[in-house]
Amino acid sequence: MLSIIKFYTWKGSTYMHKTCKGKEFSRNKEQLCLELQRQGIFIEYIHTRWAVRFVKSVKTQEIFLFTRQISRLLQAGIPLLQILELLEASIPNIRLKEYTRELITDLENGFSLSEALQRRKAYFNKFYSSLIQLGERTANLGLMFDRIAVYQEKSLKLKTKIINALIYPIVVLIVAGLVFIALLMEVVPQFEQFFSDVGAQLPFITQLIISLSKHIGLISITIGLFFLTAGSFCVFLRKKYPIINNKVDSYYLKIPFFNRIISEIIIVRITRALATGLSAGLPLIEALQLISEIAGNFVYKSAILTSCEHIREGECFYQAFSKQKIFPIDLLQLIKIGEIANCLSEILNNAADLYEEKMNDFTENLLVLLEPVLIVILGLMVACLLIAMYLPIFKLGSVI
Repeated sequence: MLSIIKFYTWKGSTYMHKTCKGKEFSRNKEQLCLELQRQGIFIEYIHTRWAVRFVKSVKTQEIFLFTRQISRLLQAGIPLLQILELLEASIPNIRLKEYTRELITDLENGFSLSEALQRRKAYFNKFYSSLIQLGERTANLGLMFDRIAVYQEKSLKLKTKIINALIYPIVVLIVAGLVFIALLMEVVPQFEQFFSDVGAQLPFITQLIISLSKHIGLISITIGLFFLTAGSFCVFLRKKYPIINNKVDSYYLKIPFFNRIISEIIIVRITRALATGLSAGLPLIEALQLISEIAGNFVYKSAILTSCEHIREGECFYQAFSKQKIFPIDLLQLIKIGEIANCLSEILNNAADLYEEKMNDFTENLLVLLEPVLIVILGLMVACLLIAMYLPIFKLGSVI
C-alpha cells in the first residue's frame, strides 16, 4: 500500500577530509546526528525529506522470524536493546523497521519491552505482550520468546497448508472464467455473423449466449463494481457495528461443511495458545481471557469468557467448557484427564497436535474432493458454449 515515508539526507566529512553523504530512515534528527558522530563523521547538513512509496504490509511470517531471531539471540546472551538494533539494520520491511525503531526508543526511555508492545499493538496482540511480561517477571525472556515462536510456527504451518490446498482450485476457476469470457468476446461474434448471413431461427440458448457476448464487458464491470462496493460496505459495517460481526460469525458456524472446518481451525488455535500460556505460567482464567481475543470468532470468544465466569464461581475447567455446547466431546474428555492428572498444558498441546493432524488430512484430501467438482463446472461451461453454437448448425443440416 502507498505510504508517506520520512527520511533524512545528509552530507559530511571524515577525519581524513573525505566527503561522504547518505540517506537514512532514522528515528529522528538528533539520533542520526549521534550515530554519525560515533562513526567519526563531521556533519555539514541534514535535511528532512518526504516521499510517497509503496510499502508492503507486515506479514505473519515476518513477525515469526522477528520473534525467532530475538529468541535465538537472547539465548546466546546478547542484550535485548542490542538485538533490536541489529534486527533494525537487517529488516527489509520498512513498516516493521519503523516499528522496531519505536520499540528501541521506548526501551531507551525506560519502558519495559512488554510496556512498549502494549503501547503499540499494531503487530503484537495482547496474548503476545502478556507472555513477554511474564517472561520479564520470571527473568526467562529468551525462553518465553522461544515458546511464542514455536506457537507461531505451528499456527503458520497450518495456515499455509490450508491456503496452499485452496490455491489450485481457485486458480483453475479463475483461468476457466477468463477463457470463457475470451471465447464469448472473440469466437461467439463470428458465429453470430454466420447465423445472421444464413438468416436461421436461433434457439433460446444460442440467443442467450450471443446476447451475453455482446454485453460481457458491461456485465463484468458491473459484477466487479458490485462485489467491490458490497465488500467495502461489509468491511465498514463490521468495523463500525460489532453486533454485525457477531451475527456473521454465528452464520459462519451454521454453513454445512464449512462450519466443521472453521470450528477445527479455531479449536487448534485456542488449544495451542492456551497450552502455550499455561506452560509459560499464566493462571488459567488470565490465559482464557487472553486467548478469547485471538479466537477469531465471536461465538467462541463469548463461550470462553462465559467459561471464565463459571470458573470464578468455583467450577472446574472441564465443567465450565462442557456447558458451552460448542466444544467437541473428545476435547472435553482430554481436558478432564488433564485436570485430574495435573498436566493440562501437555494434554492441550496433544489435543492441538491431534486436531492439526485432522486438518492436515483434510487439506491433503481437499484436492481429491474438489477435482470432480471442478471437472463438472468446466464441463458445464464448455457444454453450454458448444451446444449454443452448434445446435443451430445441426438444425440447418436437418432441414437441408
